[in-house]
Amino acid sequence: HFRSRCTNTHFNNDDPPTVIITHPFHPLYKQEFTFVDKRCIGRDHRVYFYDKNKKMVSVPACWTNYVPDDPFVEISDGRALFQAEDLLELRKRILVFKEMRDKENKGV
Repeated sequence: HFRSRCTNTHFNNDDPPTVIITHPFHPLYKQEFTFVDKRCIGRDHRVYFYDKNKKMVSVPACWTNYVPDDPFVEISDGRALFQAEDLLELRKRILVFKEMRDKENKGV
């Protein structure tokens, strides 16, 4: 997950910075684009770039190389299918759905 604070990425050369789509299920996976901007609105962090049709598009920053790799993902090296944080969130959602189902069954 992208962290809740916005940070500036510093580039070392004069070339325009690029962004690479790193999300394996995104149709633009492994493609490189010229970075335009990053925007943080609340907890939503997006990276903007021009696609091959010169249309400005955005994707979640965590789907790109703009955000450093998650240390958990690097260390687990594919051995862990889920992070503890994600499982706890899933548990919360399941409990909410169970509560909603129970209310519907009781006619409340």
